[in-house]
Amino acid sequence: MYDSIKRITITLSFALLGAGLFTVFHLPLPWLLGPMLSILVIAHWYAKWLYWPKQLRNTGLIIVGYVIGRSLTKEALLEISQHIWHMLFFTLFLVIICLLIAVLLAKTTGLHIKTAILGSIPGGMMQALTLAEETKGVNVGIVTLMQTIRLLCIIIGVPLLVIGNTSTLQNEKVEVFHLTWHFIIFMVSVVIAAWVANKYHLPTAYMLGPAIITVILQLIGLTSEPFPIGVSEIAQLLVGTNLGLILHRQKMPELKKMIGYSIISGVLIFIVSMLGALIFYRMSNFTLPTALLALAPGGLDQLGLVAHAIGADLAVVSGFQIFRLFFLLLIMPFIIRLIFRFFDKQKV
Repeated sequence: MYDSIKRITITLSFALLGAGLFTVFHLPLPWLLGPMLSILVIAHWYAKWLYWPKQLRNTGLIIVGYVIGRSLTKEALLEISQHIWHMLFFTLFLVIICLLIAVLLAKTTGLHIKTAILGSIPGGMMQALTLAEETKGVNVGIVTLMQTIRLLCIIIGVPLLVIGNTSTLQNEKVEVFHLTWHFIIFMVSVVIAAWVANKYHLPTAYMLGPAIITVILQLIGLTSEPFPIGVSEIAQLLVGTNLGLILHRQKMPELKKMIGYSIISGVLIFIVSMLGALIFYRMSNFTLPTALLALAPGGLDQLGLVAHAIGADLAVVSGFQIFRLFFLLLIMPFIIRLIFRFFDKQKV
């Protein structure tokens, strides 16, 4: 018991060091990628010192699930309903293109098709990594590499494309946490939902269960509260640290071989999504920055901040990103598993 606590403390210390360095140098997703990379490096020499229980990783996923579910408010649902066909068309368009890129990548490099598909899923980096971790035969290291490069393409490329917009900056609304009975009900419910989802073997159960129950409770009238400052970052650290230890067990030569292919794949996905955004811009009455941010395959948090900063239509951007996020979270795992079963049968 004492030895386990000691190893967890050492692991946490190195994870915090990684998060701190990423924060100081303004690198993307510091609380997810920082701990992941620092633990990966330390584990190369001192793996026996490190230990991270699965329960900590699951706690992080439950927190993320609540945050995701909380974003789907009645207002967001109304925005989604007004553009549902556009959202469905462009989401399916991007997913199909990404699947084709994955198949081409697998045939070109000899990479396992499951790894190629999960590495090419547009948006939802944490969801893709969680699904990769739970799927047999997948190289989590390569999936992480591909998803990280895709995310960097979005974080760097999208702001450069929309930087010409000179809309007036607005003050960001900061939500304040209040401890209420509703919040306590939410917390108890998300834990139970995670347990039920895991019991029935739902994909990304510890994220999916809390997300679904949070949406349901909001729709029936309960008021959700934001987490206290720092909780979301802690959740990313809990998951990122676990990923770092998983990556340590992967074959590093394969990762080095895939860097070039991952860059090509990430750039292709970015170009296709931007072409789709131009088509959407021509079809709608939205501004070009709004269309670009709405269809960019990045995270809701990063793109939402960019949209707010340049004066794009935040409701439209958030609506599109939330729709794709829930499509990837609720529907895509089942589609992926059907595809995997098909390829497994082909091998037999």
